Amino acid sequence: MAGCGWGGESYYGLDVLNPKKPKLLFRVGSDQSNYSRMGQSWSKPILANIRHNNVIKRVMIVGGGYDARYESPTFTLTGSDTAKGNAVYIIDAKTGERLWWASNTGANTNNTNMKHSIVSRVSAIDRNADGLIDHLYFGDLGGQVFRADLNNAVGTPTEDFGKRVVRLANLATTEGGVALGQGKNPRFYKAPTVTIHDQGAETFMLIGLASGNRSTPLDVYPLRGRDGMSPVNALNDRLVNNVYGVIDRDFIKPDLISGTPTLDTENKNLSHLQKNPQLLTGNIIGAFVGASATKDGWYRSLSSNSKGIERADNSFRVAGGMKAFEEPIALTGNLIVPVYDPQGTGIAQQDPCKPRVIGETDSQRFCLPYGVCLKTDGTVNSAREGGTGFQTTTEDCPPNVAECNKNVIGGGIVGLAPVPIKEPTSTNPCPDFSIAGNEKGNGIWNCIPTINPTRWYERWKK
Repeated sequence: MAGCGWGGESYYGLDVLNPKKPKLLFRVGSDQSNYSRMGQSWSKPILANIRHNNVIKRVMIVGGGYDARYESPTFTLTGSDTAKGNAVYIIDAKTGERLWWASNTGANTNNTNMKHSIVSRVSAIDRNADGLIDHLYFGDLGGQVFRADLNNAVGTPTEDFGKRVVRLANLATTEGGVALGQGKNPRFYKAPTVTIHDQGAETFMLIGLASGNRSTPLDVYPLRGRDGMSPVNALNDRLVNNVYGVIDRDFIKPDLISGTPTLDTENKNLSHLQKNPQLLTGNIIGAFVGASATKDGWYRSLSSNSKGIERADNSFRVAGGMKAFEEPIALTGNLIVPVYDPQGTGIAQQDPCKPRVIGETDSQRFCLPYGVCLKTDGTVNSAREGGTGFQTTTEDCPPNVAECNKNVIGGGIVGLAPVPIKEPTSTNPCPDFSIAGNEKGNGIWNCIPTINPTRWYERWKK
Protein backbone atom coordinates (compact mmCIF):
# COMPACT_ATOMS: atom_id res chain seq x y z
CA MET A 1 0.00 0.00 0.00
CA ALA A 2 1.30 3.44 -0.86
CA GLY A 3 0.18 7.00 -1.39
CA CYS A 4 1.25 9.59 -3.93
CA GLY A 5 2.62 12.44 -1.83
CA TRP A 6 2.65 15.54 -4.01
CA GLY A 7 1.64 13.35 -6.96
CA GLY A 8 -2.03 12.98 -6.14
CA GLU A 9 -4.85 12.34 -3.71
CA SER A 10 -5.01 8.53 -3.87
CA TYR A 11 -3.79 5.34 -2.20
CA TYR A 12 -3.09 2.12 -4.06
CA GLY A 13 -3.16 -1.46 -2.82
CA LEU A 14 -1.05 -3.98 -4.75
CA ASP A 15 -0.70 -7.76 -4.56
CA VAL A 16 3.05 -8.34 -4.99
CA LEU A 17 3.26 -12.01 -3.98
CA ASN A 18 4.53 -12.48 -7.54
CA PRO A 19 6.84 -9.46 -7.99
CA LYS A 20 7.00 -10.03 -11.75
CA LYS A 21 3.22 -9.84 -12.08
CA PRO A 22 1.87 -7.43 -9.46
CA LYS A 23 -1.90 -7.07 -9.30
CA LEU A 24 -3.85 -3.94 -8.48
CA LEU A 25 -6.14 -4.66 -5.53
CA PHE A 26 -7.73 -1.24 -5.26
CA ARG A 27 -7.36 2.50 -5.60
CA VAL A 28 -9.05 4.96 -3.27
CA GLY A 29 -9.00 8.71 -3.79
CA SER A 30 -10.68 12.07 -3.41
CA ASP A 31 -12.59 11.57 -6.66
CA GLN A 32 -14.63 8.85 -4.91
CA SER A 33 -17.54 9.89 -2.70
CA ASN A 34 -16.35 7.77 0.24
CA TYR A 35 -13.00 9.58 0.24
CA SER A 36 -14.07 13.09 -0.73
CA ARG A 37 -12.16 14.70 2.19
CA MET A 38 -8.85 13.13 1.16
CA GLY A 39 -6.01 15.49 0.34
CA GLN A 40 -2.56 14.78 -1.07
CA SER A 41 -1.73 11.32 0.27
CA TRP A 42 1.23 12.02 2.56
CA SER A 43 0.23 9.78 5.49
CA LYS A 44 2.22 6.54 5.71
CA PRO A 45 -0.27 3.64 5.83
CA ILE A 46 -0.39 1.53 8.98
CA LEU A 47 -1.45 -2.12 8.64
CA ALA A 48 -3.42 -3.44 11.61
CA ASN A 49 -6.33 -5.65 12.66
CA ILE A 50 -9.77 -4.65 13.91
CA ARG A 51 -13.04 -6.48 14.59
CA HIS A 52 -15.66 -4.89 12.37
CA ASN A 53 -19.18 -6.27 12.00
CA ASN A 54 -18.06 -9.28 14.10
CA VAL A 55 -15.29 -10.13 11.60
CA ILE A 56 -11.58 -9.62 12.23
CA LYS A 57 -10.24 -7.70 9.27
CA ARG A 58 -6.83 -6.59 8.06
CA VAL A 59 -6.99 -2.85 7.52
CA MET A 60 -5.00 0.14 6.36
CA ILE A 61 -5.14 3.25 8.56
CA VAL A 62 -4.21 6.65 7.11
CA GLY A 63 -4.54 10.32 7.85
CA GLY A 64 -6.63 12.37 5.45
CA GLY A 65 -3.70 14.07 3.74
CA TYR A 66 -2.36 17.50 2.80
CA ASP A 67 -4.03 20.68 1.60
CA ALA A 68 -1.66 22.69 -0.61
CA ARG A 69 -2.93 25.91 0.97
CA TYR A 70 -0.54 25.15 3.84
CA GLU A 71 2.30 26.01 1.44
CA SER A 72 1.77 29.53 2.70
CA PRO A 73 3.45 29.84 6.13
CA THR A 74 0.74 32.30 7.20
CA PHE A 75 -2.24 30.23 6.01
CA THR A 76 -5.16 30.43 8.44
CA LEU A 77 -8.54 28.72 8.40
CA THR A 78 -11.33 31.23 8.88
CA GLY A 79 -14.94 30.85 9.97
CA SER A 80 -16.43 27.49 9.04
CA ASP A 81 -13.71 26.74 6.49
CA THR A 82 -12.06 23.30 6.62
CA ALA A 83 -8.90 22.02 4.97
CA LYS A 84 -8.63 19.03 2.70
CA GLY A 85 -7.35 16.00 4.57
CA ASN A 86 -9.24 16.75 7.81
CA ALA A 87 -10.02 13.08 8.30
CA VAL A 88 -8.73 9.67 9.39
CA TYR A 89 -9.68 6.56 7.40
CA ILE A 90 -9.73 2.85 8.24
CA ILE A 91 -9.76 0.94 4.94
CA ASP A 92 -10.13 -2.77 4.16
CA ALA A 93 -6.61 -3.77 3.09
CA LYS A 94 -7.91 -6.27 0.53
CA THR A 95 -10.77 -4.41 -1.12
CA GLY A 96 -10.30 -0.70 -0.42
CA GLU A 97 -13.71 -0.49 1.23
CA ARG A 98 -14.04 2.33 3.73
CA LEU A 99 -14.89 0.67 7.04
CA TRP A 100 -14.77 3.74 9.30
CA TRP A 101 -13.74 7.35 9.13
CA ALA A 102 -13.62 10.41 11.35
CA SER A 103 -13.84 14.09 10.49
CA ASN A 104 -15.47 17.29 11.71
CA THR A 105 -18.92 16.45 10.35
CA GLY A 106 -20.71 13.85 8.24
CA ALA A 107 -18.38 10.98 9.24
CA ASN A 108 -18.95 7.79 11.22
CA THR A 109 -17.46 9.56 14.24
CA ASN A 110 -17.13 13.34 14.40
CA ASN A 111 -15.23 15.96 16.34
CA THR A 112 -15.99 19.52 15.27
CA ASN A 113 -12.36 20.52 15.91
CA MET A 114 -11.06 18.26 13.11
CA LYS A 115 -10.71 21.10 10.60
CA HIS A 116 -7.02 20.93 9.67
CA SER A 117 -5.07 18.55 7.44
CA ILE A 118 -3.81 15.34 9.05
CA VAL A 119 -0.69 14.43 7.08
CA SER A 120 1.25 12.18 9.44
CA ARG A 121 1.28 8.49 10.09
CA VAL A 122 -1.36 7.59 12.67
CA SER A 123 -0.07 6.00 15.91
CA ALA A 124 -2.16 2.87 16.55
CA ILE A 125 -2.33 1.29 20.02
CA ASP A 126 -3.54 -2.17 21.09
CA ARG A 127 -4.21 -1.57 24.78
CA ASN A 128 -5.13 -5.12 25.85
CA ALA A 129 -2.79 -7.26 23.69
CA ASP A 130 -5.63 -9.00 21.84
CA GLY A 131 -4.15 -8.13 18.46
CA LEU A 132 -6.82 -5.51 17.69
CA ILE A 133 -6.30 -1.75 17.56
CA ASP A 134 -8.14 0.15 20.30
CA HIS A 135 -6.80 3.72 20.06
CA LEU A 136 -5.50 6.03 17.36
CA TYR A 137 -3.35 9.07 18.19
CA PHE A 138 -2.66 11.83 15.68
CA GLY A 139 -1.82 15.52 15.38
CA ASP A 140 -2.73 18.01 12.66
CA LEU A 141 -1.39 21.11 10.94
CA GLY A 142 -3.42 23.30 13.29
CA GLY A 143 -1.46 22.38 16.42
CA GLN A 144 -4.07 19.95 17.79
CA VAL A 145 -3.71 16.42 19.19
CA PHE A 146 -6.50 13.81 19.06
CA ARG A 147 -7.29 10.29 20.25
CA ALA A 148 -9.87 8.03 18.60
CA ASP A 149 -11.33 5.15 20.64
CA LEU A 150 -12.47 2.02 18.79
CA ASN A 151 -14.85 -0.70 20.01
CA ASN A 152 -13.72 -4.20 18.99
CA ALA A 153 -16.08 -6.06 21.33
CA VAL A 154 -17.94 -9.04 19.89
CA GLY A 155 -21.46 -8.08 18.90
CA THR A 156 -20.73 -4.37 18.46
CA PRO A 157 -22.93 -2.86 15.70
CA THR A 158 -20.90 -1.24 12.92
CA GLU A 159 -22.38 2.16 13.77
CA ASP A 160 -20.90 1.88 17.29
CA PHE A 161 -17.40 0.80 16.20
CA GLY A 162 -16.06 4.33 16.63
CA LYS A 163 -16.71 5.17 20.28
CA ARG A 164 -15.43 8.75 20.18
CA VAL A 165 -12.79 11.12 18.86
CA VAL A 166 -11.52 13.42 21.59
CA ARG A 167 -9.29 16.45 21.22
CA LEU A 168 -6.65 15.91 23.87
CA ALA A 169 -5.01 19.29 23.42
CA ASN A 170 -5.08 22.47 21.38
CA LEU A 171 -1.48 23.67 21.47
CA ALA A 172 -2.12 26.68 19.22
CA THR A 173 -2.43 29.01 22.21
CA THR A 174 -0.37 31.40 24.26
CA GLU A 175 0.98 30.42 27.66
CA GLY A 176 -2.24 31.86 29.08
CA GLY A 177 -4.43 29.68 26.87
CA VAL A 178 -5.46 32.39 24.38
CA ALA A 179 -5.79 31.21 20.77
CA LEU A 180 -2.99 32.15 18.37
CA GLY A 181 -3.85 33.92 15.15
CA GLN A 182 -2.56 34.65 11.64
CA GLY A 183 -1.07 31.29 10.86
CA LYS A 184 1.19 31.12 13.92
CA ASN A 185 -0.15 27.78 15.12
CA PRO A 186 2.39 24.96 15.53
CA ARG A 187 2.24 22.27 12.85
CA PHE A 188 2.64 18.53 13.35
CA TYR A 189 3.80 16.72 10.21
CA LYS A 190 4.82 13.50 11.96
CA ALA A 191 3.07 10.98 14.18
CA PRO A 192 3.09 11.30 17.97
CA THR A 193 5.51 9.10 19.87
CA VAL A 194 3.38 7.28 22.46
CA THR A 195 4.77 5.76 25.67
CA ILE A 196 3.08 4.20 28.72
CA HIS A 197 4.19 5.04 32.25
CA ASP A 198 3.38 3.90 35.79
CA GLN A 199 3.74 6.35 38.66
CA GLY A 200 2.62 4.95 41.99
CA ALA A 201 -1.00 3.88 41.61
CA GLU A 202 -1.44 5.84 38.37
CA THR A 203 -0.87 4.71 34.79
CA PHE A 204 -0.87 7.21 31.94
CA MET A 205 0.08 7.60 28.31
CA LEU A 206 2.60 10.28 27.33
CA ILE A 207 2.02 11.74 23.87
CA GLY A 208 5.28 13.20 22.57
CA LEU A 209 5.27 15.61 19.63
CA ALA A 210 7.48 18.35 18.22
CA SER A 211 6.48 21.15 15.88
CA GLY A 212 7.92 22.69 12.72
CA ASN A 213 6.66 24.00 9.40
CA ARG A 214 7.99 21.48 6.88
CA SER A 215 6.17 23.18 4.01
CA THR A 216 8.50 26.19 4.26
CA PRO A 217 11.62 25.06 6.16
CA LEU A 218 13.50 28.25 5.21
CA ASP A 219 10.76 30.70 6.16
CA VAL A 220 13.00 32.79 8.44
CA TYR A 221 16.52 32.07 7.17
CA PRO A 222 18.62 32.82 5.12
CA LEU A 223 17.94 36.52 5.11
CA ARG A 224 19.59 37.07 1.71
CA GLY A 225 19.93 35.12 -1.51
CA ARG A 226 16.36 33.81 -1.43
CA ASP A 227 15.85 33.45 -5.18
CA GLY A 228 13.32 30.66 -5.74
CA MET A 229 12.60 30.26 -2.02
CA SER A 230 9.25 30.51 -0.29
CA PRO A 231 8.40 33.00 1.05
CA VAL A 232 10.23 35.55 -1.13
CA ASN A 233 11.26 37.54 1.93
CA ALA A 234 12.31 35.96 5.21
CA LEU A 235 9.69 36.25 7.94
CA ASN A 236 10.53 37.94 11.23
CA ASP A 237 7.39 37.27 13.26
CA ARG A 238 7.52 33.50 13.80
CA LEU A 239 7.20 31.86 17.20
CA VAL A 240 9.70 29.29 18.44
CA ASN A 241 8.91 25.62 17.89
CA ASN A 242 8.50 23.30 20.86
CA VAL A 243 8.64 19.70 21.95
CA TYR A 244 5.49 18.73 23.85
CA GLY A 245 4.57 15.94 26.23
CA VAL A 246 0.79 15.61 26.74
CA ILE A 247 -0.41 13.28 29.51
CA ASP A 248 -3.42 11.13 28.58
CA ARG A 249 -5.00 9.98 31.85
CA ASP A 250 -8.07 8.40 30.25
CA PHE A 251 -6.77 5.55 28.10
CA ILE A 252 -6.39 3.29 31.17
CA LYS A 253 -10.01 3.69 32.35
CA PRO A 254 -11.68 0.24 32.22
CA ASP A 255 -14.99 1.66 30.96
CA LEU A 256 -13.48 4.01 28.36
CA ILE A 257 -14.83 1.87 25.52
CA SER A 258 -17.80 0.17 27.16
CA GLY A 259 -19.16 3.18 29.04
CA THR A 260 -19.22 6.96 29.12
CA PRO A 261 -16.74 8.00 31.82
CA THR A 262 -15.92 11.61 32.58
CA LEU A 263 -12.81 12.46 30.56
CA ASP A 264 -9.88 14.03 32.41
CA THR A 265 -7.79 14.76 29.31
CA GLU A 266 -9.76 16.85 26.85
CA ASN A 267 -9.26 20.26 25.22
CA LYS A 268 -6.10 21.07 27.14
CA ASN A 269 -3.97 24.07 26.07
CA LEU A 270 -0.58 25.54 26.91
CA SER A 271 -1.85 26.92 30.20
CA HIS A 272 -2.38 23.30 31.33
CA LEU A 273 1.19 22.30 30.42
CA GLN A 274 4.35 23.10 32.38
CA LYS A 275 6.88 25.21 30.49
CA ASN A 276 10.50 24.23 31.21
CA PRO A 277 9.78 21.57 33.85
CA GLN A 278 13.53 21.30 34.48
CA LEU A 279 13.36 24.63 36.29
CA LEU A 280 10.94 23.35 38.93
CA THR A 281 12.23 22.61 42.42
CA GLY A 282 11.42 19.98 45.01
CA ASN A 283 9.57 16.78 44.13
CA ILE A 284 8.63 17.49 40.53
CA ILE A 285 6.52 14.36 40.06
CA GLY A 286 3.78 15.85 42.24
CA ALA A 287 3.18 18.59 39.69
CA PHE A 288 1.99 15.98 37.15
CA VAL A 289 0.47 13.07 39.08
CA GLY A 290 -1.23 12.60 42.42
CA ALA A 291 -3.85 14.50 44.35
CA SER A 292 -1.97 17.82 44.10
CA ALA A 293 -1.18 17.60 40.37
CA THR A 294 -1.70 20.88 38.53
CA LYS A 295 -0.26 20.14 35.08
CA ASP A 296 -1.28 17.79 32.27
CA GLY A 297 2.04 17.72 30.47
CA TRP A 298 5.01 19.89 29.57
CA TYR A 299 6.75 21.72 26.75
CA ARG A 300 10.21 23.08 25.98
CA SER A 301 11.49 25.27 23.17
CA LEU A 302 13.62 23.49 20.55
CA SER A 303 15.93 26.51 20.54
CA SER A 304 16.48 26.67 24.31
CA ASN A 305 19.24 24.96 26.25
CA SER A 306 19.03 22.69 29.28
CA LYS A 307 18.66 25.71 31.59
CA GLY A 308 15.68 27.02 29.65
CA ILE A 309 17.66 29.92 28.17
CA GLU A 310 16.18 30.84 24.78
CA ARG A 311 18.92 31.02 22.13
CA ALA A 312 16.52 32.13 19.37
CA ASP A 313 16.93 35.75 20.41
CA ASN A 314 17.26 36.87 16.75
CA SER A 315 20.99 37.18 17.33
CA PHE A 316 22.40 33.68 17.83
CA ARG A 317 19.36 32.11 16.15
CA VAL A 318 16.27 33.51 14.42
CA ALA A 319 13.02 32.68 16.22
CA GLY A 320 11.13 29.88 14.48
CA GLY A 321 14.10 28.70 12.44
CA MET A 322 14.76 25.49 14.37
CA LYS A 323 12.10 22.93 13.49
CA ALA A 324 11.25 19.28 14.09
CA PHE A 325 10.52 17.48 10.82
CA GLU A 326 11.08 13.77 11.50
CA GLU A 327 9.52 11.45 14.08
CA PRO A 328 10.97 11.50 17.60
CA ILE A 329 11.93 8.13 19.05
CA ALA A 330 11.60 6.91 22.64
CA LEU A 331 14.71 5.11 23.80
CA THR A 332 15.90 4.10 27.30
CA GLY A 333 13.74 6.66 29.08
CA ASN A 334 14.50 9.47 26.64
CA LEU A 335 12.57 11.22 23.90
CA ILE A 336 15.09 11.89 21.14
CA VAL A 337 14.05 14.55 18.65
CA PRO A 338 15.80 15.31 15.34
CA VAL A 339 15.81 19.11 14.95
CA TYR A 340 16.60 20.94 11.72
CA ASP A 341 18.65 24.11 12.24
CA PRO A 342 19.01 26.26 9.09
CA GLN A 343 21.73 28.25 10.86
CA GLY A 344 23.51 25.16 12.17
CA THR A 345 27.26 25.50 12.64
CA GLY A 346 28.28 21.98 13.63
CA ILE A 347 29.29 21.19 10.05
CA ALA A 348 31.61 23.44 8.04
CA GLN A 349 29.58 25.82 5.89
CA GLN A 350 29.54 25.31 2.13
CA ASP A 351 30.31 27.96 -0.49
CA PRO A 352 27.22 30.22 -0.64
CA CYS A 353 28.00 31.02 -4.28
CA LYS A 354 27.49 27.38 -5.31
CA PRO A 355 24.58 24.93 -5.02
CA ARG A 356 24.57 23.77 -1.42
CA VAL A 357 22.63 22.17 1.41
CA ILE A 358 21.48 24.78 3.91
CA GLY A 359 21.56 23.87 7.58
CA GLU A 360 21.89 20.63 9.50
CA THR A 361 19.93 18.28 11.73
CA ASP A 362 20.94 17.77 15.36
CA SER A 363 19.53 15.37 17.93
CA GLN A 364 18.00 16.72 21.12
CA ARG A 365 17.27 14.58 24.17
CA PHE A 366 14.52 15.02 26.76
CA CYS A 367 13.85 12.74 29.72
CA LEU A 368 10.56 10.86 29.86
CA PRO A 369 7.91 11.17 31.02
CA TYR A 370 8.04 14.65 32.58
CA GLY A 371 10.48 16.45 30.28
CA VAL A 372 13.07 16.62 33.06
CA CYS A 373 15.65 14.11 34.29
CA LEU A 374 14.91 13.04 37.85
CA LYS A 375 16.60 11.34 40.77
CA THR A 376 14.81 8.59 42.67
CA ASP A 377 13.47 11.19 45.14
CA GLY A 378 11.75 13.12 42.33
CA THR A 379 14.17 16.06 42.29
CA VAL A 380 16.16 17.22 39.26
CA ASN A 381 19.15 15.11 38.25
CA SER A 382 21.36 18.02 37.21
CA ALA A 383 24.10 15.83 35.75
CA ARG A 384 21.76 14.12 33.28
CA GLU A 385 19.68 17.22 32.68
CA GLY A 386 22.74 19.12 31.49
CA GLY A 387 22.75 17.07 28.29
CA THR A 388 19.18 17.90 27.28
CA GLY A 389 17.76 20.45 24.89
CA PHE A 390 19.71 22.53 22.37
CA GLN A 391 23.38 21.69 22.90
CA THR A 392 26.30 23.82 21.71
CA THR A 393 30.04 23.86 22.34
CA THR A 394 33.06 26.12 21.88
CA GLU A 395 35.42 23.20 21.26
CA ASP A 396 36.29 21.48 17.96
CA CYS A 397 34.18 23.89 15.94
CA PRO A 398 34.63 24.44 12.19
CA PRO A 399 37.03 27.24 11.16
CA ASN A 400 35.93 30.76 12.12
CA VAL A 401 33.06 29.45 14.26
CA ALA A 402 33.23 30.40 17.94
CA GLU A 403 30.20 28.38 19.12
CA CYS A 404 28.84 25.42 17.20
CA ASN A 405 26.11 22.80 17.42
CA LYS A 406 26.72 19.50 19.19
CA ASN A 407 25.07 16.14 18.47
CA VAL A 408 24.98 16.68 14.71
CA ILE A 409 23.27 13.89 12.77
CA GLY A 410 23.98 15.24 9.30
CA GLY A 411 23.58 18.05 6.80
CA GLY A 412 20.12 19.11 5.66
CA ILE A 413 16.94 17.41 6.92
CA VAL A 414 17.76 13.99 8.40
CA GLY A 415 15.72 11.53 10.48
CA LEU A 416 16.71 9.13 13.23
CA ALA A 417 17.45 5.55 12.18
CA PRO A 418 18.93 3.17 14.79
CA VAL A 419 21.46 0.84 13.16
CA PRO A 420 23.81 -1.85 14.58
CA ILE A 421 27.42 -0.75 14.94
CA LYS A 422 28.56 -4.19 13.80
CA GLU A 423 26.89 -6.87 11.74
CA PRO A 424 24.99 -9.48 13.81
CA THR A 425 26.73 -12.83 14.16
CA SER A 426 25.72 -16.25 15.45
CA THR A 427 27.53 -15.53 18.72
CA ASN A 428 26.35 -11.91 18.96
CA PRO A 429 22.94 -11.65 17.28
CA CYS A 430 22.13 -8.39 19.07
CA PRO A 431 25.10 -5.99 18.72
CA ASP A 432 25.23 -2.46 20.14
CA PHE A 433 23.62 0.17 17.95
CA SER A 434 23.83 3.88 17.21
CA ILE A 435 22.06 6.47 15.06
CA ALA A 436 22.83 6.21 11.35
CA GLY A 437 25.02 8.98 9.94
CA ASN A 438 25.98 10.55 13.27
CA GLU A 439 28.45 13.35 12.52
CA LYS A 440 29.13 14.14 16.19
CA GLY A 441 28.20 12.72 19.59
CA ASN A 442 28.54 9.29 21.20
CA GLY A 443 25.03 7.88 20.98
CA ILE A 444 25.77 4.20 21.62
CA TRP A 445 23.11 1.91 23.09
CA ASN A 446 23.32 -1.67 24.25
CA CYS A 447 21.09 -4.25 22.64
CA ILE A 448 19.78 -6.55 25.37
CA PRO A 449 17.67 -9.52 24.18
CA THR A 450 14.60 -10.06 26.33
CA ILE A 451 11.56 -12.30 26.23
CA ASN A 452 8.41 -10.18 26.08
CA PRO A 453 5.37 -12.38 26.85
CA THR A 454 2.27 -11.42 24.89
CA ARG A 455 0.16 -14.52 25.62
CA TRP A 456 -0.02 -16.67 28.74
CA TYR A 457 -2.46 -18.61 30.88
CA GLU A 458 -2.73 -19.42 34.57
CA ARG A 459 -3.97 -22.79 35.76
CA TRP A 460 -5.78 -23.20 39.04
CA LYS A 461 -5.15 -26.49 40.78
CA LYS A 462 -7.26 -27.57 43.74
